[in-house]
Amino acid sequence: MKIEVTLVCEDPSYGIRGHRKFWTAVYEGGTSIFTEWGRIRDGRELSVDRLAKGSSQSTYVTVDDQSKALRFIDKKVAEKRAKGYTVAKHVVDGLNIGLFNPGAATPKGVLQMQTRDGIQK
Repeated sequence: MKIEVTLVCEDPSYGIRGHRKFWTAVYEGGTSIFTEWGRIRDGRELSVDRLAKGSSQSTYVTVDDQSKALRFIDKKVAEKRAKGYTVAKHVVDGLNIGLFNPGAATPKGVLQMQTRDGIQK
């Protein structure tokens, strides 16, 4: 089973420029999950696949099996959503189920982010 989840958080009212953050988890079977998180740089067209080009950190989380990997990802997604993150990409075995979430990227992977004045970019 392959799972890829990307969540984004934006707050246009925070500070001078606001802040934009992301969190990603990738599980491709086995006993490790790749996680990456960081800030999203400003840009006109922001692609889910290019989030890591800003300042980011990453690590591998070790799990015993697939069920524990799923539990870890579900728990982290719930924590992030409680903090205001939205699902931008959620792919399970090649099927992008993230398209059904509000705030998700377009089918081409472009994120719709707000500017400080509320304009979607």
